[in-house]
Amino acid sequence: MKNKKLLIIPIILFFLVLIYYSIGFYLAHTILYTDHSCGAHEGSLPNNWTTQVDYQDYSILSKSILRKNFDSSKYHLNNWNEVNFNSRDSKIKINGWLFHYYKKRPIIIVVHGIFPNGKCKPESNLVASLLIKNEFNVLTIDLRNYGKSQKISNYVSLGATEYNDVLGAYDFLEKIGFKKNQIGLMGISLGANTVIYAASFDKNIKALLV
Repeated sequence: MKNKKLLIIPIILFFLVLIYYSIGFYLAHTILYTDHSCGAHEGSLPNNWTTQVDYQDYSILSKSILRKNFDSSKYHLNNWNEVNFNSRDSKIKINGWLFHYYKKRPIIIVVHGIFPNGKCKPESNLVASLLIKNEFNVLTIDLRNYGKSQKISNYVSLGATEYNDVLGAYDFLEKIGFKKNQIGLMGISLGANTVIYAASFDKNIKALLV
């Protein structure tokens, strides 16, 4: 009888471990498994983006109506440069749009949220336009595994590794002439998590909008 009890214990432990890892796999696959595309906004540019292509996907009526009727053309931008640079994970290439409108003025790195997403989304483009209207320069980026940046995985880490891409953007801006105290970060939705990570790892970052 005693031997049977001793045998049951490892069996129970085995099934507990199996359940634990199964739940972990399920959560990772459903929550962290990424869509590399920009969804309905795939291919959108700063001068042609619109909220009208997916307004019907919003279940909250007020949000749906707002997106349907929003005149995005008032916020289109015609001047930008596509740029490429290294993440601080130096083997990873990051893509961005640089809006350098003002000499000797600060610049904000705008970081998008979770998938499907990227600098192509209306949120990033609208924020960029509003910042520029207030005389800030802007760099919008695609984090790794998004848009035109390098794809290295089918999973996201919710900012825990992607913050290196933001810091790579910070380094890039320094290289092209911006001073440390001229560079700020702004995170949209889950992008806020990423920029908070970035600021915590580089104490030179003094301006943070989340």
